[in-house]
Amino acid sequence: MATDKAATRDPASIKMQILATEHWSLLASRSLTYSESLSRVTMFLSVLSGAVIALALVAQADRFGGHSSWWRSSSCRGLVRGHRDGRALDTSIRTTCAGSAE
Repeated sequence: MATDKAATRDPASIKMQILATEHWSLLASRSLTYSESLSRVTMFLSVLSGAVIALALVAQADRFGGHSSWWRSSSCRGLVRGHRDGRALDTSIRTTCAGSAE
C-alpha cells in the first residue's frame, strides 16, 4: 500500500519537497561558512592585539634606544618655554620633564 501512495503523489509536491530540502541544506552551509569566517576573524584580531600589546611591553622595557622620550621631551620643552619662572609649573610636570629634558 505504501507504494500505491508514492505512485499517486503529485509530481509538483515531490519537486517542492526536493526544493525545500535543498533550501535548508543551503541555509545550513551558509550559516557554517559565516560562523567559520567570523571565528577566523576573531582569532586574527586576538593574535594581532596580543602582538601589539607584546610590542608595547617590549618598547616600554627597552625604550627603543631612547627615542621614545623624544615626544615627551619636546612637549615638556614647550611647557617650560611657556613659563619664564620654572616654579610656576606643577610639580608633576616638572618631574616628568626632568627625566626627559636634555
